[in-house]
Amino acid sequence: MQHFIHHLAPTGLAGFVLANGSMSSNQSGEGEIRKAIIETDLVDCMVALPGQLFYSTQIPVCLWFLTRNKKNGRFRDRRGETLFIDARKLGSMVDRTHRELTDDDLAKIAGTYHAWRGDKTSPSPLAGEGRGEGGYADIPGFCKAAKLDDIRKHGHVLTPGRYVGAEAVEDDGEPFEDKMKRLATTLREQQAAAAKLDTAISANLREAWPAQAIVQRLIAQLPWRQNIALLEKLATHEERLWYAAKTLEHGWSQPILVVQIEAQAHRRQGKAQNNFPATLPPPDSDLAVQVFKDPYLFDFLGTDAPRREAELEQGLVAHIQKFLLELGQGFAFVGRQVHLEIGDDDFYLDLLFYHLKLRRYVVIELKARKFQPGDGAQLGMYMTAVDRLLCHPDDKPTLGLLLVREKNRVLVEYALGGNTKPISVAEWDTRLTHALPEELQTSLPTIEQIEAELSGDENVASGNGDE
Repeated sequence: MQHFIHHLAPTGLAGFVLANGSMSSNQSGEGEIRKAIIETDLVDCMVALPGQLFYSTQIPVCLWFLTRNKKNGRFRDRRGETLFIDARKLGSMVDRTHRELTDDDLAKIAGTYHAWRGDKTSPSPLAGEGRGEGGYADIPGFCKAAKLDDIRKHGHVLTPGRYVGAEAVEDDGEPFEDKMKRLATTLREQQAAAAKLDTAISANLREAWPAQAIVQRLIAQLPWRQNIALLEKLATHEERLWYAAKTLEHGWSQPILVVQIEAQAHRRQGKAQNNFPATLPPPDSDLAVQVFKDPYLFDFLGTDAPRREAELEQGLVAHIQKFLLELGQGFAFVGRQVHLEIGDDDFYLDLLFYHLKLRRYVVIELKARKFQPGDGAQLGMYMTAVDRLLCHPDDKPTLGLLLVREKNRVLVEYALGGNTKPISVAEWDTRLTHALPEELQTSLPTIEQIEAELSGDENVASGNGDE
């Protein structure tokens, strides 16, 4: 600021945007510099702006307007006088974190300054408020023209709020005694309603969490928004405990918790068929079982299920963030179509992940069809190749996940029974069809029947078509 003042023309005017601290700070000689600028009568106008005007910072700022000569013939003689404008209440929120000044707000600030300095070329928004057409008048709570002696009394602090005072409040005509009596009655009513609400909340919490030890150990550690989601979205005590434990374990935010509840994670987690008990040590087997689920829900792919593995793979990678969320905590994406050179042949596994908690690679093979017994052998070969070609000596043996469109549980059990590689087999779907009661599934029309109904083909619509 001193540098700009040094180069300011004899009749020049300069404006600065500075942090609010510049109006009152006394650190590092700033107070003395500000005092010298004030005593030299360089400060023409100070404007305090509202916060949240910038995307890059939440720090509130102010505007400094300095002039070398307040009696230069262009405007009225303003020597020994400074205008203070408190614009902190102006503007409107355009989103949750950002405020903008409207054109009317800007016109009010600029018009006030122009009217105060006697700018006849710019109409004032304050006409008729104290000094006639186009004139200026102090407005309590918004603007004040202060003398140099007033600024000295405030220790050369330039914060507009110190000078503009409080905004005038229009008298509503209600006697003070009556107003106090009415407000006291309203307060007692609100306190009674609050006490009643606290009692209801306590009763609901006791019903939702009957075990005090569990509440202290688990529920008390969750943020309030997550607790509200558990109470509103779930009906049973057991389900609330399951999701509460997972939220605490994985650090789920409230939106992620709601997604997991709506996707019925508690019904799918740890349900995939596998041969882990026979191929992994007991501690590792228990952990690996909980990593996989059945079925996997790929609702982000749309309701039309991909018909080829390449389409499925491309869709999952295109939505990798949602795919990782569905896979669960700990999965890190390594690559797709990972090249493996085995002998003189080239192979490409569909998807490769690394599980940070298990310290293992996870090979995922995708099938847009029903499970076939040979699928496990192919996946086992890929897992052996990853163990030999990619694994670090500290890594544990690779896990395999085979995702199929549908499977016969007995066939999967027999296919995995003779396999020495730890493999899990799960179905994938684009919606949770199992949530529909079985008796209703048979009563719903098929796609062909719906299409026939729309086209007017009565034979197909009634189920009497040749097909």
